[in-house]
Amino acid sequence: MTKKKSFNSIIVFVLLLSALLFINSDNYITALAAGDEWENATTTVTETGSNPSPITPVLNNNIAIDLTAATTKIVNCVATVTDSNGYADIQNGKGNITVYNALATDSTCTANNLNCYKNETFGISTTLGSTLCPNSDDTSVECTLSVALQFNTNQSADWRCNMTIADSGGSLGTATSPNPCILNGMIAININDSSMDFGAAVPTEFADNEVVQNISNYGNTIFNLSVNGTEMDCAGTAPNIAVGNISYNFTGISTGIGTGLGENNLTETSTEREFNLYPNLTVTADIPLASTNNTWWRLWLPQASQSRGICTGEIWFVGS
Repeated sequence: MTKKKSFNSIIVFVLLLSALLFINSDNYITALAAGDEWENATTTVTETGSNPSPITPVLNNNIAIDLTAATTKIVNCVATVTDSNGYADIQNGKGNITVYNALATDSTCTANNLNCYKNETFGISTTLGSTLCPNSDDTSVECTLSVALQFNTNQSADWRCNMTIADSGGSLGTATSPNPCILNGMIAININDSSMDFGAAVPTEFADNEVVQNISNYGNTIFNLSVNGTEMDCAGTAPNIAVGNISYNFTGISTGIGTGLGENNLTETSTEREFNLYPNLTVTADIPLASTNNTWWRLWLPQASQSRGICTGEIWFVGS
């Protein structure tokens, strides 16, 4: 009798426990899943940004380029650069440009002073900054990068610029100007001495000094040489020295008497003679001709009834 009651008591206990668990099943399951009622998970993402995008670079504002004799000419490559991380991401990056013509093929050309110029700032500690890429309120900023063209740069109708920008994260963007830019030809002449002193002279003889005047091509165009001059005004009472008494030669020292026999006598009007003075070509090896050459000059002093004293005049050298 006692064993039956004990068994029945166990059954009742189990049934009561099952009912209690059923009633509190939500809390029980939650406690099992969360431990201390709840837990959280941390979310992470790393922004890499997109490549900066130079939009339509423009070389020299699409205006034909005129060089500057004997020195350099600064030309700009300008492009709107967009970066989804904002304009500051561009300012804190690096940039370079290549300015080249059709002879250089494309922007991978090797830098030289004729047809391929590069301005590279990759690897330099300074950034583009607000000077080259001014502040903006957007994800875009207009960047201006420059190169210095030498005076002997190739004349060509197909110059372009390629701009490459790396933002602060190192993402790259590049673009090439779609429209070609003309680079004009320039004739520029230089003489090595602005004074030509023939020295002392005795009437009916050549003056003591045989003057050598060196001519250089300071432009980017081959030219011949034209010369002309004025009579020499004298301080004394004797007549001036006529311009034709000055003789010149482009091939070697003169040997005539200065009165037209075997000489090129100077005139008041310009006379073009073959000279073929080439630009200073440092890359195009198939035209290894001179960019500088000499001219030779002598003065024949004609007879006069009175002393002339010191006489002065001018000689003009013109590339043509």
